[in-house]
Amino acid sequence: MKKNIVILGSTGVLGSKIIKFLEPSDNIISLITCYSNQSKLLKIKKKIKPKFSVVLDPLIKNKFDFLNYGDSYVINYIKNNKIDFFYLLDSGFDSLNFLNILIKNQKNCSILIANKEVLVAGGHLLIKNIIKSNNKYIPLDSEHFSLIDLTNPDYSVKKNINKITLTASGGPFYFKKNFNINNVNLRMATTHPIWKMGLKNSIDSSNLVNKILESFELSSLLNLPLNKIDILISPKVFAHSIVYYLDQRISINCFINNMNIPLTSPFKNEHFYKTYQNTYDIKNFNNLTFVKLNNSNFQILKYLKKINKFNHSEQIIFMILNSLFVIKFIKNEIKYSDIIPLIFKNMNKFPKINKFKSLYHVIKYTNMVSGIIKNDE
Repeated sequence: MKKNIVILGSTGVLGSKIIKFLEPSDNIISLITCYSNQSKLLKIKKKIKPKFSVVLDPLIKNKFDFLNYGDSYVINYIKNNKIDFFYLLDSGFDSLNFLNILIKNQKNCSILIANKEVLVAGGHLLIKNIIKSNNKYIPLDSEHFSLIDLTNPDYSVKKNINKITLTASGGPFYFKKNFNINNVNLRMATTHPIWKMGLKNSIDSSNLVNKILESFELSSLLNLPLNKIDILISPKVFAHSIVYYLDQRISINCFINNMNIPLTSPFKNEHFYKTYQNTYDIKNFNNLTFVKLNNSNFQILKYLKKINKFNHSEQIIFMILNSLFVIKFIKNEIKYSDIIPLIFKNMNKFPKINKFKSLYHVIKYTNMVSGIIKNDE
């Protein structure tokens, strides 16, 4: 039976990967989006012929007659069509609105989320609402995907968790000798030793903020307190997470660094298994090296105790302020060494909320925080 698929963020790296994988199949990609890269979206549209190809940037001019412009196309499609797989491969918390509408209008839809901002903003309230609506979520970050069994609400072992460790490669600076944070420029901060990522994700990885955001995500996915999540450096990043159970068992969760594995996980067919049948290799276990996180190169370390006490609204504020100051660094308006201190200097400028009543209130709050920041600039 053919499956109906929607892909938000179709022009990015992950969007290109899943579209390439799905092309030979009988499944239907009915709606694709980009934020502003309409030229690439048009190329994809001509190739796979979806029903809708939507440009979401509200400020962009309608350049191509063959494309659709505005989020109303996505909203109307969600409300009026049965969707089997909904991929969130974009960035920014604005897509939380699409999810809120999907939860109210869809059943038995698999929601595949690579969007950090949506998970951090939505928090456990988002996860609870997805489950309650009889839909399903699949986290696509490698660390969270390695814990996929624990995200099953019926998986009883989850209650026996003592703590979970997420692994980090260390980025460009962890093992760097004679490191001086005041000398870091954009090229240095975006030269990752293992992966090629966008500017923002590369910068977040270089100063460990990426791992902090992933901790927020994991806390939401498993409804686990932040103080039960910690970080280890594992340079080869073959191990993505470690689970410590109350009965003294330890599970190390590993798979090769190939984002196609989580992206294509719902399609457990012959093509999938044929593609990945040779990835199991015992030699990979030589890559299980772990280093304690205690390097003073990372400014974030001195704030960890404070971060572990963040409530939901403080996690949202941290995320939005980080995006603001990363963009300022990219524009050469501040130094790399200013990013972390400026986040914490500005944390108290915003009202805090201990508990949100609904996703609507979360969306309203994130828009309010963003609005205050824009007015201050």
